[in-house]
Amino acid sequence: MSREQANEFVKKIQVPREKLEVQPKGKSFEECYDLKTLTPSKEYSTIHESAKKKLADLGFDFKT
Repeated sequence: MSREQANEFVKKIQVPREKLEVQPKGKSFEECYDLKTLTPSKEYSTIHESAKKKLADLGFDFKT
């Protein structure tokens, strides 16, 4: 992806923080991962997969 293509892609997905109705509070690493196995929590995995699908629907190509 060229720099120009990446810039256009970011413009599509970027939402200015001040336009969000609810200002989301981030979570700590400990809240997102099991510290013993370093695997993501179910909630975090669901959020990650949802975001990945939305980006793929916009044309972003993930390498596996």
